[in-house]
Amino acid sequence: MKKVLFLIVTVLFTEQTVLGGWVIREKSHFTDTHEKQERKVYVQDHMIRLEEEGLITIIDLYKEIIQFYNPDTKKYWEGTINDFDRDMVALLRARFLKKISGYSLEERKKAEESYDRIIRQLQLPDSAIARHDRLDVKVSQTKAGREIAGFPTKVFMVWVNDVAIEEDWIAPKLQILPLPLLRKYYEILNHITRYYEQGFHYQAHPLYLYMETRGYPVRIREFGFGYEVITEVTKAKKKRLSPHLFMLPGYPRRVSLRELNNN
Repeated sequence: MKKVLFLIVTVLFTEQTVLGGWVIREKSHFTDTHEKQERKVYVQDHMIRLEEEGLITIIDLYKEIIQFYNPDTKKYWEGTINDFDRDMVALLRARFLKKISGYSLEERKKAEESYDRIIRQLQLPDSAIARHDRLDVKVSQTKAGREIAGFPTKVFMVWVNDVAIEEDWIAPKLQILPLPLLRKYYEILNHITRYYEQGFHYQAHPLYLYMETRGYPVRIREFGFGYEVITEVTKAKKKRLSPHLFMLPGYPRRVSLRELNNN
């Protein structure tokens, strides 16, 4: 059995290497603020590069190393998930202490106790957070979707505690990573975004992760938080990418997350 699994994984890795990488363009629209964002995703072998306004993120899935690079200031942060946790907690604490600087002693004590509880919960594994929040997650395929960026899609609906919260249009023919690396990618991505996007811990649920492995989500509607966010792939192209694309340019200065975020 182990030999069979090894053969399957080997074939997946070999296929990804031979076929080359992917370049994906995405657009997001926020209905509450009418804000629009664009992002480019580069994927090749075990490397991922995400380009957003003012920030480039590079992830090495083999080494589990993350780099955040600000092209405007030429500064970057680098580390593992554990390093990110440590620096992110320091960043959040600095912001928190600044916010409560004018509180009375009693108010500060209550605020710090509440803050410490939140931080302890955020540092739990995703699965533990989902259990702590008692999330009942259901995922079901609803229909065959229209083509998006030239890819046929299947539409899935996600419910959390019986509330429809997300609609995903999955493109089975758009497989950007072999399964082992795909799981690692979502694990890292979910871990990072938990500090920025409260309430997204359902994405660590096995049913949600299984849906994500069916293909790349070329359209996502998130509508369970009082507003709607629509993210859609506008173009996806397979091509062999230069290894330099996954390296930091020039000689940037390494800094803490706090300095990278101008705090």
